[in-house]
Amino acid sequence: MESAAAKKTKIVILGAGFAGTNVAIELERLAKRRDDVEVTLVSRDNFYLMTPLLFEAASGAVEVRHVVNPIRPLLAKTKFVRAELTHVDFARRVVSMRDGSDEHELAYDQLVIALGGAPRYDRVPGARSALAFKTIEDAIALRTHVLDMFERATLECELSKRRDLLRFVVVGGGLVGVELAGEMSHFVESLRKTYKTIGVEDVSIILVEAAPKLVPELDPVIGAYIERTFAARGIRVRTETIVQRIERDAVHLESGERISAGTIVYAAGLAPNPLIATFSIDRDARGRVVTDQAMRSTSHEDVWALGDNAAIPIPGEPGRTYPPLAQHAHREAMALARNLARVIEGREPEPFTYHSLGTAALLGSQRAVINIAGVHVRGFFAWWLWRTVYMLRIPSWERRLRIIADWTVALIFPADSAQLRPPAIEPGPRETAH
Repeated sequence: MESAAAKKTKIVILGAGFAGTNVAIELERLAKRRDDVEVTLVSRDNFYLMTPLLFEAASGAVEVRHVVNPIRPLLAKTKFVRAELTHVDFARRVVSMRDGSDEHELAYDQLVIALGGAPRYDRVPGARSALAFKTIEDAIALRTHVLDMFERATLECELSKRRDLLRFVVVGGGLVGVELAGEMSHFVESLRKTYKTIGVEDVSIILVEAAPKLVPELDPVIGAYIERTFAARGIRVRTETIVQRIERDAVHLESGERISAGTIVYAAGLAPNPLIATFSIDRDARGRVVTDQAMRSTSHEDVWALGDNAAIPIPGEPGRTYPPLAQHAHREAMALARNLARVIEGREPEPFTYHSLGTAALLGSQRAVINIAGVHVRGFFAWWLWRTVYMLRIPSWERRLRIIADWTVALIFPADSAQLRPPAIEPGPRETAH
């Protein structure tokens, strides 16, 4: 007689980022009374990163450990495997992975690809010499680097060299670049209360964007408001400015200008996880997994994809796909879990449809801007609303209370200037947020 275990539908989710973890959480809710479904979540990291809070983790407004949630306490029935994905054999329906020197294989009936994105380095020569900002390791490295520039600047007697050390250039004026520039402005201003020999004129932040306006996907009115807000705080915005190449300590513009800087952060677009390129599966020109409107692969009916690594078509808008934003990834995860439940029950999956209610940009210094159904909310209230929405999306009350405590402390005290050196991180493809 065939065993009960052999009859189980095996669902394997690759990636414990914003998308993959929420698929697992929703699947548990939908199939909590079913014993014929076995869900396994595979990730190199044993935590789930709350990506919208990454900016505040970099500035120290939030403790780094508090923006990550250990995976196992979030899941009751789902199996979690901490291992590095190495290969997917779609013909055999087998996932290969490595844990240290040990190799493992995991069979599946339904596979969910949620490996996230990676910085898109092909746009600008030398981009890899800049700091990235996508993972928790990137946030730690950025904070450590900024503090290192302040420490070195206190010893530098030559004015021009000191100002070069304290010049921060963010390449890319999309949502990530804007939020990062805003939070870094707040961070460095707070640090000056500790580094008393550093004057306000010694520190500068430059945001470079090739397009005519910041955050092209937002209403031009919002982009203009961001520019005015940044100008009032001393952040220099340079739109219609093309970066020709990046060096470790300088950004070269197409105009021939050279901008010396102690800190350069590259935030000019996302590419799919590099592992996707090794998959024998339909991909679009950008390397993303091509899916139908139900998020099922167009070449493999037992494979699904969502988040940064998926090209999910928008119904009624030929050629357009959903953007790689956290709010979309969350909705995609809920819908994909429901579709998996429908397929297990022998029903057809439903097309994913989501109309964004709004887009928000955190600008630092207790300011934000939100577009809600065409209504623009700005300033302190928008900042409070942004924090409230994302606080409620944190999956555990324990983490919510820790974050609230961090926010409260940050309102009262200046930024912590303790410089903790991060351990060396083994290189390799990683699943990331969204």
